[in-house]
Amino acid sequence: MATQFIDKKIPFVFTGINGDPHDYGMPAKNITGVLERNLIDGTIGLLQQLDSSVKTVAIITDDGTTSRAAIPRFTKDNFPVNLTKVYSTNDFDEWKSYVKELNEQVDALGIYMYFTLKGEDSDENIPDGKVLQWTLNNISIPSFCFEEFSVKGGVLCGETQSGFEQGKEAALMAVEILTGTAPDQLPLRVPKMGTMLINKKTADKLNIIIPDDLKHKAKIIE
Repeated sequence: MATQFIDKKIPFVFTGINGDPHDYGMPAKNITGVLERNLIDGTIGLLQQLDSSVKTVAIITDDGTTSRAAIPRFTKDNFPVNLTKVYSTNDFDEWKSYVKELNEQVDALGIYMYFTLKGEDSDENIPDGKVLQWTLNNISIPSFCFEEFSVKGGVLCGETQSGFEQGKEAALMAVEILTGTAPDQLPLRVPKMGTMLINKKTADKLNIIIPDDLKHKAKIIE
């Protein structure tokens, strides 16, 4: 909606842009906001607190719009451990092959998006829950992610993007605008904090003991 009002009088504060804001003509004279970015450092830090042996990781994701926006940020320079590979596909058979390959090559697997995968000779998306469960059932290494729904679905852990933190940052920016600051004087923001989540069933399956300090810091999904 805000794109219809670029450089008009009404000020806007957006939240949740995952891609490049310039693709939407933002920021603009009257528009600023909060970007949605994966909390890589926090997620890997949480993973290493659960399993200190993790030194190499890889990421697998579908080839949907959200993935294509995020993949350019999945680089070795942005990861505090060795990111060896990023695989992207919409073919479920390829996905299975990649998962089995990576299970033998890295210490932990990042599972990003899995919503646009299709079977052979089919235009129908395979249910995301089926993709995730197959993946988790076919790896013996820890998994991590950046989304709450994935931890709830069985991924071991992640510092996930927080709707609360997104809204809080946007509200603070809105207050500044209402008290006289021009939107174009407010740089785009990225919340530095998310919600640390750990799936206890998956931790138990991997014989990972959740440290006591994490039990107080993180939300444990039973």
